[in-house]
Amino acid sequence: MTNLDEKLGQILQRLDQIAEHSARPYPEVSAWLDTRPNSNHALFRALSDKALERTVEIVQSEMPEAMLFERSDDILLYALSKAGRSGAHAEFGVYSGRTLNLMARARPGTIFDGFDSFTGLPEEWRGWQPFDFDRQGEPPAVAANVRLHPGWFEDTLPAYADSIDHVSFMHVDCDIYSSTATVLQALEDKIRPGCILLFDEYFCYPNFEQHERRAFAEFLDRTRLKAHWIAVCGQRAACEIR
Repeated sequence: MTNLDEKLGQILQRLDQIAEHSARPYPEVSAWLDTRPNSNHALFRALSDKALERTVEIVQSEMPEAMLFERSDDILLYALSKAGRSGAHAEFGVYSGRTLNLMARARPGTIFDGFDSFTGLPEEWRGWQPFDFDRQGEPPAVAANVRLHPGWFEDTLPAYADSIDHVSFMHVDCDIYSSTATVLQALEDKIRPGCILLFDEYFCYPNFEQHERRAFAEFLDRTRLKAHWIAVCGQRAACEIR
């Protein structure tokens, strides 16, 4: 290998690294990287395409009556509008508090409970490291009708489950299988027909069938409840329990 070949290889490797952060604003860079079979970008794009194909199959076969939304805020507010007001309203995975505050403003007379460790994910997920969502334990500013429950789900949910009768609305933004399974198991007896669940990362990304979708399938199998899917938006999917 000549010095020129070695330098070129180093440049191409560096371009792969840069592409993860810069390819989206520069479509010509993204298109060029897609032509390189050994590119990290090309691999991720191919896996994403496969995930999209599988997601289309799921929407067509399992969610034929679901509304289709283009904006994440629209599906959030639509799902919330379908929920009864008598039960608990909760979000699992608060981070910045943006969606929790959006819901709180939409229903100012309702108390919303937000659960998050505020120290990041408990494990790696989709290339994210646990510290990528770490707020150093500092909760965000929230609306007056929001109650935050800092800590890991397994520590905060048992007492919460004992304090409520049933859940009317759940925004499940847990990302990973273990956290989603923990939430659904802790509230299993409180999730009843009529409850609305909105999953934030239900499908449409590589390996999605091993995370929120898997945990929910196991929940339905245990409880014998049914999911009637009412809305879809990108990776998000909302259902009514029946």
